Amino acid sequence: MPDEPEAPEDDSRLLTALTTEHFALQSMRSTITGESGSRAALYIGALSSALVALAFSGQFEDAFAPFAAAVFPAILVLGVFTYVRLAEISVEDLHYLHQIQRIRGYYRGLSPRAAAYFPNEELRSDQALFAAMAIKPRQRFQFLYTAASMVGAINSIVAGVGAALLLDGAFDVARGASIAVGIVVALAAMALHGVDEVRRFARLHATEDTGAA
Repeated sequence: MPDEPEAPEDDSRLLTALTTEHFALQSMRSTITGESGSRAALYIGALSSALVALAFSGQFEDAFAPFAAAVFPAILVLGVFTYVRLAEISVEDLHYLHQIQRIRGYYRGLSPRAAAYFPNEELRSDQALFAAMAIKPRQRFQFLYTAASMVGAINSIVAGVGAALLLDGAFDVARGASIAVGIVVALAAMALHGVDEVRRFARLHATEDTGAA
């Protein structure tokens, strides 16, 4: 038997449910955006305080080395934890945007006049998502502009500086060689952060594409 057309009251219930889901998704986006800012601020604040304390400890030759040995690992660990959560938030936020775009696609089909308010974009396209936010997409390098990338880059520099100080102070390696190794460590750490973020977004795209099939 052919499928019976959906009753008007069913359409009304579906619209109500989708409107509620749209509101819930937007609320979750607001929540994780606030969390992202709080976590980034916590890391930057801890790093700033540690640098000020290091500057004071530098006035005492015997105090700088043990203080730096205690502070740098703590900041690095905090940075790694912060990066991981911020990367998860970036993926989570993009997932919520995909779901919101699907709901907006339903809104567009409610009336011919709705096309003026809901552009005819591919619902799961990142370009459509960024267009909805009035942001020009930078496909290959968009991940560089996330809070996770910011924390990852700063923490990579901290790792490089820590490595240089360790070689210079503990192993009596020449100053120039220590700085060179520190630069290599920082660049390698940045690259690892970038690869990790790209893989996280790739897994999200694979999941979204599977769900759309």
